Amino acid sequence: MACHLEFQTDRQWFSEGGLKGPPSDDEHHVVLGAPDARGPGGTLSKHIIMYSGKLCGDCQLLKAFMAAHGIDYEDRDIRERPEFGVELEAKTGKLGVPYLVIDGEWVRGYDPGKPFSDEFAKKLFGLE
Repeated sequence: MACHLEFQTDRQWFSEGGLKGPPSDDEHHVVLGAPDARGPGGTLSKHIIMYSGKLCGDCQLLKAFMAAHGIDYEDRDIRERPEFGVELEAKTGKLGVPYLVIDGEWVRGYDPGKPFSDEFAKKLFGLE
């Protein structure tokens, strides 16, 4: 099941540690390089952003899956950086995590109403 984390903002950014500044301009994307997902020529280049939350069990399981398969990603924790939650809600209409952006395409990182499964995660990344 997706984790739903909520917070309030009033043109200021908050986290568990208190008031934070706005997001920096040095945001970056990382490259997917899962060896078992490479096609002919051995190359696969995807930019992956994962919207997550520390207290989200599915997020932690998906992160472990990605680590086990050599999938690199940028993590955007909506609890630590509420501006990421604002961004997620603006794009998807909700704060459900995990949510992924793969090469610009927004993809839900969980199967609603079902526990995390490797089979679902393999489909997300074309590792079936």
